[in-house]
Amino acid sequence: MLVLSTGVAAAQTVSGSAGSGPAQIVQAAPAPLPRIAAPRTKGRGTLVESSTGKAFRPRGFNYARLAESSSGWFHSTFEPGLYDAARAERTLGQLQHDGYTLVRVFIDSGSIPDAKAGHAHGLGRGVGDRSVGYGPYLDNVADFMRRAAIHRVYVLPVLGIFPQNEYYYGLVGSVDSAQLNIESVNLMYMHEGHVKAKETYVREFVTAIRDRLGSGLMSTLLGLQFDNEATWRTDLRPFSRHTGTVRPANGIVYDMSKPADRQQAADASIVEYANRMTAAARAVDPQLLTTIGMFTHRAVDRDGPDGMQHSCSADCGHPDLWRYPVRPAVLTAYSRLDFLDLHVYPRLPYGKTYSLLDDLASSEWDDVQGIVLMGETGAYRDSFDGSVTQAANAMREHQVDSCRQGFSGWLFWTWDTSENDDQRRFFSASESGGAINGQLAPIVRPDPCRQ
Repeated sequence: MLVLSTGVAAAQTVSGSAGSGPAQIVQAAPAPLPRIAAPRTKGRGTLVESSTGKAFRPRGFNYARLAESSSGWFHSTFEPGLYDAARAERTLGQLQHDGYTLVRVFIDSGSIPDAKAGHAHGLGRGVGDRSVGYGPYLDNVADFMRRAAIHRVYVLPVLGIFPQNEYYYGLVGSVDSAQLNIESVNLMYMHEGHVKAKETYVREFVTAIRDRLGSGLMSTLLGLQFDNEATWRTDLRPFSRHTGTVRPANGIVYDMSKPADRQQAADASIVEYANRMTAAARAVDPQLLTTIGMFTHRAVDRDGPDGMQHSCSADCGHPDLWRYPVRPAVLTAYSRLDFLDLHVYPRLPYGKTYSLLDDLASSEWDDVQGIVLMGETGAYRDSFDGSVTQAANAMREHQVDSCRQGFSGWLFWTWDTSENDDQRRFFSASESGGAINGQLAPIVRPDPCRQ
């Protein structure tokens, strides 16, 4: 076990009783955090404090609680009856003590099948729910943000699909995938009804948080992330066929027999989507920063964009070949997003040797401009032979190396998530006496770009 460096407390083992509510912990009134801005610059940049212009390089963690439902696992961090205010409080206090400034959390949209089975969760409570978002769930999100403000930690909420209920699917309207030549998850970025529903969700979510926190505490939001990892599926229309045309939400017709048109259909659609989501967020809070997350092409065993050429409806060879991440270079060149969130793990699937430079090159890193955070990076146990010491040292080196490549913020996956086997594949920052935390904590390494 790695001994923590002098000056940083061992990460607490957080437990707490499930279901402790906001009223069980009394807090002093939180004060607003400084607003963070994203100046437009050529080349790579950093976030800054609006009032002073001082560079702001956020460092922190993904904080996630999971629970199992009838159809699988879901993000239960803010679920009424499961939200653990005491655990959240202890975690935020530890992050403040160790010098971290940002926590990334996931907003659960709900599930219509789960609601139908009597296990409703998240913002959308299924058929019969015509609300813009489940109030008790939003109350818990606001409670967490108040606690974060007290501990001087910014929050970056990640949205997914719009709340799963009748209200939002009413906005989507009827969908004929065969006629549209668009299906399943690709509808989210290409179909006008889906984009309209997501726009409404963004406006309603920001409004709900502002109404609960007040305008002053809206600065607790570092920004709003519209997608965790925006991804195209090439085993689904329009990319699963190399014939026919498609007209996405931007109204332009693309020929699926032409690689250039296939790529442009994807690129133009994600830019249109990003700009419309940004406009929706800023209609409520003009200072709110916006972002989208994505993984690298190399993470799915691809050297880079190729005109969305690979498609398969049955055996893809391995399970990732049909996934294409959106292109960060396109978003930094043409969208109104304030910064990007590129997920980079020092590990590649399929037994290859890892190289940060190759990983970034697969996502056209030399053409990416502006501010880029690493909203997810983490340590797979099998990449380090189960050694937390090796993992801790590697995470420190990875942060330093990525800083040299122009990243200006880092969030480790995760602080303490261990609810299922999938998440136990990763070392958490707080386990083994906080071994990884001891290498990443700002109280130990104030400069993330130095060993």
